[in-house]
Amino acid sequence: MWTVKLGADGGLEWQKSIGGAGDDPAYSLTKSPDGGFVLAGRSDSSDGDFSQNRGNDDIWIVSVGPEVK
Repeated sequence: MWTVKLGADGGLEWQKSIGGAGDDPAYSLTKSPDGGFVLAGRSDSSDGDFSQNRGNDDIWIVSVGPEVK
């Protein structure tokens, strides 16, 4: 999954790739109190950011800080 934050002018503020080689969609995005974001989704990857898959689709929750680089 490719996550991006755009500024008010539409310019790219930051970007981050999360996941692995499988299908890793996010289904929920919430702004956190620190200005970052919390994403929730599912994954069938067992590589990249996900070291193991427990079968079919696993769920995941990721906190992305306000100053991602």
